[in-house]
Parts: sequence; C-alpha cells; structure tokens
Amino acid sequence: MTPDAPTGSRRVTVVAPRDPIPVNNGLTERVYQLATHLGRHHEVRLLHPYEPERAATAEGRVPDEQPFDRVALRSRAVGTLEWLLPDYSPLKGVYQFHPWLYPALRDHLTDRRPDAVVVEFPYLVPVVRAAARGLNATLVLSEHNVEYRFAERVGIPLWRLLAAFETSACRLVDAVVTVSDEDRRTLAARVDGANVEFLVAPNGVDVDRYAPAAAARAGDIADRYDLGAPTLVYHGNLANAHNSEAVRELLDEVFPAVRESHPDATLFLVGGNPPETDRPGVVTTGIVDDLPAHLAAADLAVAPIRSGSGTNLKILEYLATGLPVVTTPVGAEGFPLVDGTHARIVDGEESVAEATASLLGDDERRERFAREGRSLATDEFDWSETLRPYDRLLTDAPVPTARH
Repeated sequence: MTPDAPTGSRRVTVVAPRDPIPVNNGLTERVYQLATHLGRHHEVRLLHPYEPERAATAEGRVPDEQPFDRVALRSRAVGTLEWLLPDYSPLKGVYQFHPWLYPALRDHLTDRRPDAVVVEFPYLVPVVRAAARGLNATLVLSEHNVEYRFAERVGIPLWRLLAAFETSACRLVDAVVTVSDEDRRTLAARVDGANVEFLVAPNGVDVDRYAPAAAARAGDIADRYDLGAPTLVYHGNLANAHNSEAVRELLDEVFPAVRESHPDATLFLVGGNPPETDRPGVVTTGIVDDLPAHLAAADLAVAPIRSGSGTNLKILEYLATGLPVVTTPVGAEGFPLVDGTHARIVDGEESVAEATASLLGDDERRERFAREGRSLATDEFDWSETLRPYDRLLTDAPVPTARH
C-alpha cells in the first residue's frame, strides 16, 4: 500500500499494459522503477489490465519495496485477447487500447481524481485520454521505444500505420517522456507545432543491486549450471524479435568462433523463452530471480543487437555488474559509450565474433572496460537520477485538492 504521502505530494495514476510485479523483463523493470521513484514522494496507484493466464503463471523478482498500489482492471475481452496474443511485441500490444477498458478506467479516475496520469506506451493513450476528460489532470506519455521504428527495424509491414497512430497519441497528451534524445527528436519532429512538451528520462539501473558484490553469489550460479571458462552471457525475453535475432547470431556465428580457441567455453542464455538447442556448451535458464548473480557468473557480455528502438536496459545491467561488453551501434544507441573505452562497439567489416575472440585474449582491455563501464553506470544511470524529469512534471502539475 502507498504510505502516507508528504506535504505537497501529488496523486499520480500510472496506467501500464501489464502488471510490473513480478519483474521479469525490461518493460516491467522500467514500469516498476518509475512507480517506485514516484511512490517515494507521491501517492501512486498503478492500473493495469487483468490478464488471468499471465497472473497465474508469471515468474520473476518480487521486490520488497513497492511504495504504490496496484489495481487490475478486469475486462472479458482482455482475457480472450491475451489467449490469442500471449507474447508482447510491437503491434501485439495494440489490443490493450480497446474500448472495453474504458468503464473501469473512468470509474477509477473519476473516483480518485489524480493530478497526473502517466501512460506507459502509446497504445493506451486514446482510452485513457477519454477516461480522464474533465479531470484537469496532466497527461504524460511514457515512451519505452519509438514503437514504429522498432516495428520497422524488425520488419513488420504495418509500421507506417503504427507511426500514424503513435504520432496521434503524442498529440493527445500534455507531455511525452522518451528514453533517449534521439527518440525525443524523432517524435518531436512528427508533432511539430503541437502544444506538447518533450523530455528525456533515460533508462537506468539499480547500481547497488547490480554491484560487483553480486559476484559473491556468482560461484553458486557457476556451480549450479556447470559453467565453463570463459562464459559469454546474453539475457532478456529471448523470444522477443530483437532478442531472438541476437541469439541466432550468438548460436550461429559468435559462439562457434569462440569455441575454436576456447573449447570449454559456455554460452549462458539467461531469461524466459530460450531457444531449443542441444549444442554443446549452450546453457539456458528460463526466468531467474537473482539476475545480478547470474550476470556476475559470466566473463563477458555479448549483445549483437541489430534491431529495436529506445535504449537497451541489458547494456546498463552489464556495465553496472562490471562485465566487459561487446555490442553493436544499435545495442549502444542512446548511451554515451565510447568504443575502446567503455566497450567494444562493432560496426562495419569487423564482426561481433571477431571482436569477442579478440577481447577474450586481452585481459587488460577487459579489466579496463569493466572498470570504465561500471563507473559510467554509477555516475550517470542510477534510476534515482535518470527519472528526475518526472519530478519536474509533477511539480508543475495542478496543486492537489483535499483528499477524500
């Protein structure tokens, strides 16, 4: 439950496409971190569609700190559509903006009369805008990606329709918060002339949770999975379009090249929906509770990300753990990473496989990357700092009326 809020706090409603608890992917991590950040200073209620199948089977981390209320909005249509479209990806989330959520949303919003409503992803904006009419609440769209760019990069043919919809959603709100300046410029250019404020609140990382101290638990992980040396790691929802593409490159190109010089090497794939493979040295886990320890059990993070949008939380998690990283320009997008200083960012003729093999043979460079990457994460990407733009938005929100 939300604790007694301090004087000057606001009533904030966060509307998300799914329950962020348990935390088990990048979407739920950012939603949880935002609700927690706001809940430390404001009265926060998080609304999400009730998804009975997912609620019954969801795995992942259940954080001790939850300074916000969570309310599931029930709709028979959501249950049916969840069964038809079980996995989140661009366009699949479109079912979540259907009008059957309207009655429950309207009841909650008119009863609580929030000072601000934060909508996670553009899909829910039209129905939230309708449900919030006449309430004088600041309406904020939280963009985890530029959704249409994500769809375009993974080859979804209807991305132009999504671009039109996303642009319309931006025009319906008072403010849009993106995770990178590039995303901000992209969306702001499409709604040029509209009275919409654009801010950047980068993705972040819990630098204490992902501290190198997680290495104290890494030995148990290495023993549990019988990890060989060296161990390469990649994590996430491994069935998502951009993750499955990266996993294919790891399996087909990177790992075979590494095994030529390191026959005992392990490819450690951490996260839900892993690929079915019987290749020697490949270890999969499914969803895990202690992600920092699993990452700390590895020697090198390799993220050959070729598509997607926004910024990749996994990169920050590798840096905060103190793992040297090999990635691509798309994987590094939105971060101030310098190739050769914080990580290897591979573009052009050199392949990720070549860069990985080279880095495994250079202890000094790996140690420097680990040190500089961890420093960048702690100095610039702690969640308490990256989410500060929301604080100003709420400071400018209407002064709350008497509670009732």
